[in-house]
Amino acid sequence: MVVIAVHIRNAPFAADYLSSARLSKAEALAKPDDRARSLCAGLALDACLRTVGLSEREVTVATDAQGKPYCSSHPQWHFSLSHSGEFAVCALDEAPLGVDIEQYRKVNAEKLADRCYGAEPTQTVEEFFNSWTRQESYVKAIGVGLAGMRKQPENGWHFRRYPFPGYSLTVCSQSESITPSISLFSYDGTVPPR
Repeated sequence: MVVIAVHIRNAPFAADYLSSARLSKAEALAKPDDRARSLCAGLALDACLRTVGLSEREVTVATDAQGKPYCSSHPQWHFSLSHSGEFAVCALDEAPLGVDIEQYRKVNAEKLADRCYGAEPTQTVEEFFNSWTRQESYVKAIGVGLAGMRKQPENGWHFRRYPFPGYSLTVCSQSESITPSISLFSYDGTVPPR
């Protein structure tokens, strides 16, 4: 498994590495920050794929009936994308997985706790987002979207929360061997070896 984060300052490099479909998807977004995060999600996917000898331009990404993206051209690889604040993150593995990152911010935990399994109205902001990213990574892994936020995780799923200052970042996987670290990748004109 590989987990890679990309800072939004890397968005200007997207045209050099991403498919026209990913570029078009990002350009359709109204807000510049949303476009940058979308482009960096593509760059994070590209960086993960490069670790297995592929690139974002070489794979065909489709969505299943619930809207979960997958590599239809390389079905042995499972991936999940998330972005928040100044970062986008991708997790890639041969086992089903989900990833979620959320920047800490003030929220009405009392109102939102009812929508998320494991969240409590009395939690601190950090505790709330740890609960939220744990649950959202799970619903992404099983492919049910936000409708599953109140669903208790089933046996056979494993979680790892990563230290990431100012953010909560969690991976959920069917694999017991979730990587212990996350890589921060920069597209400064160099591409990792294939």
